[in-house]
Amino acid sequence: MVKITNKASPSTGVMGNPIGLGIFFRWRAVSSYAIKSVKLWLAILMVYSLNAHAQAAFMSADEVERFGGSQLFNDQGYRVDNYRSPTPSRINGTTTVDTQDLVALIASEPDLLIVDVINQTFQNGRFLIDKPHQAIKGAYWLPNTGQGDLEPRWEHYLLSEVQRLSAGRMNKPIVVACKSDCWLSWNVALRLYNAGYRSLYWYRNGVDTWMASGKPVATVEPVKPVFSESPGEESSNNNL
Repeated sequence: MVKITNKASPSTGVMGNPIGLGIFFRWRAVSSYAIKSVKLWLAILMVYSLNAHAQAAFMSADEVERFGGSQLFNDQGYRVDNYRSPTPSRINGTTTVDTQDLVALIASEPDLLIVDVINQTFQNGRFLIDKPHQAIKGAYWLPNTGQGDLEPRWEHYLLSEVQRLSAGRMNKPIVVACKSDCWLSWNVALRLYNAGYRSLYWYRNGVDTWMASGKPVATVEPVKPVFSESPGEESSNNNL
C-alpha cells in the first residue's frame, strides 16, 4: 500500500510553503503600515492646507497684504495685532452696515441683538471701570472678546453669552460693533460666523461715529463673566 502524505512541494504556492507564508504575512504587515502612514501624512497635509488657507475664505491674499501682511493674522484668519487700523469693507457671510443702515435695521428688527466688544481691563474677578461706557442704546457690552488669539475663557464668555441672549437661535439678527477702524468687531463677527450664526451685521463705522452722529446711546455695564481670576492677575487692557 502506498502511503500518501500532505507534505507540500515547492510547486504548491506561497500559502502551502511555510517560508512563503511568512514572507506573505510580513509583506501584508509592511503594506498595512505603509497605507496607514500615507493616510496619516495626507491628514497632516490636509490640516496644514486648511490652516494655511484659512484666511482665504474671508480675505484674499491681496487684502491680507493690503491690511498689514500675514504676520498680523493667525492660522484661523483672525487679526492678532494693530487692532486700531483701517479695516476691510466686508466680511464674507456678514452684512456690513453704515450708520443709516443701522438706524433702519433697529427700526425694522425689534428682535435685533447689538453686541459691543470694546475692551475693558479685567482684574481680580471684576472689570475696572474708571468712566461710564457709552454704547449704542440697547447694546450688550461683552468686553475682551475681540482678540485674535482669544483665551478659551473669553471665547466661552462670548459664545455662551451670545447663545443666551439669542435664546440659541442661530438665525437671530446680531450686530457687532466696536469703534471705527477697529478689528475687534471684525474678529468677533468672524468668530460668530464660524460658530454658526447666519444673520450677522457688522457696524464698521463704530460706536464713536454713532455718537458723533447724535444717535441714541446709553451708559451700560459689561455683562459679568462667570469665571474669576486669582488676585493680581490681569486679563486685558482697555486700549481701544
